[in-house]
Amino acid sequence: MRSQELLTLGLAGKLLERLREYCHDHGVWLRELGEPPAALALAKRGSVGALVLRVGRDVEAEYRLLAELAREHPRLRVVLLSDVRQTQLAALGWHLGATAVLFPPLGAPELFDLLPRLLP
Repeated sequence: MRSQELLTLGLAGKLLERLREYCHDHGVWLRELGEPPAALALAKRGSVGALVLRVGRDVEAEYRLLAELAREHPRLRVVLLSDVRQTQLAALGWHLGATAVLFPPLGAPELFDLLPRLLP
């Protein structure tokens, strides 16, 4: 029985494939989302464990989603992930309620270190 869900938004390629393998091996249900409203809808249902949100494509929408999730669903753990070092955006992510902010030099290795704590 799958006890936790991991949502992803904006992830692709090797990282997403590695997350699929991790979730399969650990009994976690992985849901790959295309748009922020899907994350909000699933969070409202209350069955979500964590969201990995890649930021950088539409920063305004991504941070608006983070703020709404933190305000309306504080038990949802949100990890921001970026390929670009952006100190101010990283700080804003913490301020808006992210559980973890993985901007360079942090990245995918640290995400996999966090997963056991995000999805107990």
